[in-house]
Amino acid sequence: VEETGAFMGAIYEVSQDEAEFVLLGHSGLGAELAVRYARVPVATPLPIGDAARLREPVFLQDRSEWLARYTIEPTRDGVRVVDGAWAVVPLIAEERLVGALTLSFPASRPFDAGDREYLTALAAQCAHALDRARLHTQVREKLQAAEAASQAKSQFLAVISHELRTPLTAVIGVTDLLSTEVWGALNERQKEQLGRVKASAWHLVGIID
Repeated sequence: VEETGAFMGAIYEVSQDEAEFVLLGHSGLGAELAVRYARVPVATPLPIGDAARLREPVFLQDRSEWLARYTIEPTRDGVRVVDGAWAVVPLIAEERLVGALTLSFPASRPFDAGDREYLTALAAQCAHALDRARLHTQVREKLQAAEAASQAKSQFLAVISHELRTPLTAVIGVTDLLSTEVWGALNERQKEQLGRVKASAWHLVGIID
């Protein structure tokens, strides 16, 4: 805003479905307007909507150019402006629309080649920065989801391990007692079957481990 002589500027990020713009930051935009324009539909009949749909910058040199394209009167803090200029540059990264840069100027402005080149270059830098930030957020969210899934798996395995070990401990303990014949003598056939039960129980313990 300061570098270009604008009185107001804003950076918008486009939603995932590219249906609306979300205000990320601004300078010179009053609190009331910041709330009013916190979310702007891409289909809105305003310069930001045209820039998004056309994927091209929109430069309006004066109020007459605005009124020739839009039915909505240009305002400043809710008051109709008698003079002004506007520039909206789409933020495009890897051929994807990621947001928009908007600037409002207090007086008419021709937007010469230097102005257009500067704003286009600035928008390109903003687009790449915004895209990197979005990718970083997505990676962080995926890592958090993976960590949560890993934790849930660990908790599940711990519970299952405990629930299986408890009865297996009892099975092994009882087979040990039966093997000592403290509750009565066992014939060879019973001892053989008891050995199979104990071996199967230890096999399950090995699987759990």
